[in-house]
Amino acid sequence: MLAYAGPGAPAGSPPAPTVREATGLDYEATIWWGLFGPRGLPGDVTRTLNAAVRTALVEPDVARIYESEGATPSPSTPAEFGATLRADIARFREVAQAANIRAE
Repeated sequence: MLAYAGPGAPAGSPPAPTVREATGLDYEATIWWGLFGPRGLPGDVTRTLNAAVRTALVEPDVARIYESEGATPSPSTPAEFGATLRADIARFREVAQAANIRAE
């Protein structure tokens, strides 16, 4: 193990620095999972789905599955997830533009 691409080692993982710590580069790449619905989904439906997902993610059996894959469940609100999504889109748009990567 050379380094972790995310902000730190997942729980129970072997010790190693992050890429940023090891190289000084401003680098972080994480994977997230999210649930999307159609535009205009009623707020009560969004809240119900979010509550169900948040409940599932704290179930010990579900948490163990995530942890066995080196992942850490981190439930969020729709607003928090939206902020994460917008930040990633902006960051990777900037990366794509700097590398002259274009959609075809």
